[in-house]
Amino acid sequence: MKSFRTSAWSLVVVLGILAPSCAWVGAAARGGKARTTVTVPAAQQGAFEVQIVEASVDRYSESAIRALEAHDWAKAATAFESALLTAPDSASSHFGLGIALEMTGKIDEALGHYERAIKFGGANPEYKLAIERAHAKLGR
Repeated sequence: MKSFRTSAWSLVVVLGILAPSCAWVGAAARGGKARTTVTVPAAQQGAFEVQIVEASVDRYSESAIRALEAHDWAKAATAFESALLTAPDSASSHFGLGIALEMTGKIDEALGHYERAIKFGGANPEYKLAIERAHAKLGR
């Protein structure tokens, strides 16, 4: 019985240490991608669109996803920019950076990153929705 208590206590300690990163671990297990959702104001006053943002598992993308979840748009943008330094053709990083820029009101810059996301990632419906929304916000 003593060994069971020791094992159970060890498990509690390990879970206590890992608990803050459990969401990330779960996301990483799904094909090496983490994901979160961001509610973005639509072009139409009072309307919103939910965008799914995915990122590959690396330290910059992890930081970016956590910043998006915390609504820290500037920190998310900086982290996605860092991720793009190591993987400049990452569609998900361009898209995530676009979301962060759009949330700070930098629609023109966001549109450029949404277009790069399409270029590198194909016809993802999330990317297309973001491009349409950015065009509408810009009156194009």
